Amino acid sequence: MNPRRRGLTLAELLVVISLILLGLSVVVVNLHRRPAGAQGSMGLAKQLVAELRGVRSKARSTGSPRALCIPSNGGVTPCSQSYYLLHGHGKTAPRLVVDTSRDFPDTYLFVGICTPSTIGSSNLNPPAFMVASWLNPVIRDFVLTFTSDGKFYTNDLPHDSAGNTYVVVSDGLGYVSASAPSGTATMGSSPPPYFSLTRANQPWIVKISSSGAIGLSQDFGNSGSTVAISNSQPSAPSTAPAPPVVRTIATTAPVIEDIVSQPAANPAYNPPFETTVPPDGRVSLTLMAYDVDGDDLTYNFSSVGEDTPEPGNFTYPNGIRTLQYPNNGAQGQAKVDWVPPATAVTGDRFDLNAVVTDETGLSVTSTGRVTVEVNVKVIQAGTIAYDSNGDIYRMRGDGTTPKRLGPGQWPSLSPDGLRIAFVWNKLQTYTPPGGGAPVSESVKRIWTMNSDGSNLQRVTKADNSNLANWNATRNTNDDCPCWSPDGTKIVFARTSNGAPSSTKLQIVNANGSWVKKDLTTGTAPSWSGVDPGDGMVIAYHDTSTGKMARIKPDGSASLQLIAGNMPVWRRDGAGLLYLSGGNLNECKPDGSANNLKCTGPIGRVAINPKGTEFVGVAGSWPDLYQDPGLAAPATVNTFRPITAVFPFDGILSWSAGR
Repeated sequence: MNPRRRGLTLAELLVVISLILLGLSVVVVNLHRRPAGAQGSMGLAKQLVAELRGVRSKARSTGSPRALCIPSNGGVTPCSQSYYLLHGHGKTAPRLVVDTSRDFPDTYLFVGICTPSTIGSSNLNPPAFMVASWLNPVIRDFVLTFTSDGKFYTNDLPHDSAGNTYVVVSDGLGYVSASAPSGTATMGSSPPPYFSLTRANQPWIVKISSSGAIGLSQDFGNSGSTVAISNSQPSAPSTAPAPPVVRTIATTAPVIEDIVSQPAANPAYNPPFETTVPPDGRVSLTLMAYDVDGDDLTYNFSSVGEDTPEPGNFTYPNGIRTLQYPNNGAQGQAKVDWVPPATAVTGDRFDLNAVVTDETGLSVTSTGRVTVEVNVKVIQAGTIAYDSNGDIYRMRGDGTTPKRLGPGQWPSLSPDGLRIAFVWNKLQTYTPPGGGAPVSESVKRIWTMNSDGSNLQRVTKADNSNLANWNATRNTNDDCPCWSPDGTKIVFARTSNGAPSSTKLQIVNANGSWVKKDLTTGTAPSWSGVDPGDGMVIAYHDTSTGKMARIKPDGSASLQLIAGNMPVWRRDGAGLLYLSGGNLNECKPDGSANNLKCTGPIGRVAINPKGTEFVGVAGSWPDLYQDPGLAAPATVNTFRPITAVFPFDGILSWSAGR
């Protein structure tokens, strides 16, 4: 049998098919073809504008330069039927090649002088960014570059006196060589010649300004142009070939160069290194990484507690997980904060690690742990709110970073520390139910605001369901707010100004809708987060008996305790601190085991929700008290926080929130 006529065996055929498929897969991944359908210069011009705008948008979102390049055949040919996309950080590489001749076979991209009388001599490349220094190696194609601020730069393109660069899209064109306008940057050591457009058929003009604006028109915008618009098809020029199909891109793994922490790490432990943070503080981390292939890099952080199952939380601004490149450099950066979990205690340690991934999916994990040791300092946790000289203030638990929030009294921090309920004696104008002349009165109402003083909202108001109720409540005074443990409700005391005067506890939702009116006669409520066993979690001062009492939130039961005022629940619910005879006393939830806690404090004390301390005003300034536990006397420490010059009025609130 003739060996030339012999057929392939099944095994041989499978091998051939596999090789063909392998070759096709390499090409298809890297050679991009636009969808067919849009024909002619208008279709390609619109495609080019969309592509340029996408490149500019990508440069702004990633923080690094992006470019669309039109082949120039080494600077010899000013027109082309292809373009490719270019980007990289320190080393550029083609990422996408588009062969326009497939969808637009008779349409050309022209780069050159299309409006000769307006060509200026100003240099298009300002010193802020030089394309030549970004290109590595130097690329002698026409490079249309956008930087992270959205501005436009080129390596060697003619432009008009306003700094505009033009790309003409035409169904056939003619051109002649022309000398380069003076002042433009050169493309490598051998700059290409420049070209003047002489004829164009169905031209569309893409204009790119130095600010990065991209426009499209059919008008050259220059009556003195030598361009002749041809109705017949000009002869097809010899176009620059498409750049080689990029079958492979280097796949070198990214490099994590450094991670810097604030508070600063101990250099003796680098790597790994340690930094210390209070439980209510945070660690700011700056990750620095790069990729020798110029790939975009994404990142993710992880936290593992060595001594606790809770990892803490990272903050990612706006959810962005892409490294940014300051000054269009090769090194990417990411800045995040890490916050310890609410349960962190002295000595807890956490390992913080970063993972950086490039465009090909290769990842690298930070070498050396960023180890954080939580160090609980006395009265460092949380936020304290207080009133002073008719204003509300806020400070950290250690007395630092004080801030005046606005007028008001009796501040009460929500359990998460995000909102403050307070009393404000503000002049209000009311309209009676059913109409009538507006009435202006100055009465106390309960308000809330964010912990930074923003987003003021009035919670309580007069009952305007009918005229009788409105007259009965329009001049009442609301006082002594206290949040429920879940932060959804507020209990307060409302005092009527009629005869006889009375003070009743009320409960409202935080949005101002009523929950329970006239709960009981009393004032200065304190709402416990721990049920002592009978559901009576609201302690208060009963104004009718002069004793402390407790009641359920639904008002279904009450329990009289002992004489006292300003009750405050211990955070474990095991007892109450209260004022009696100018001293601070303590008792169990049923009023038994009454004992002296300490002498001196006046006003309402605030208990550290995460520690064993409480703070109370002695004279005009607060003192810090260490509390050994129920039935044990407290000891006082010096505590003079850095606050406003005004003295404390005596009402304090302490939240674990930041």
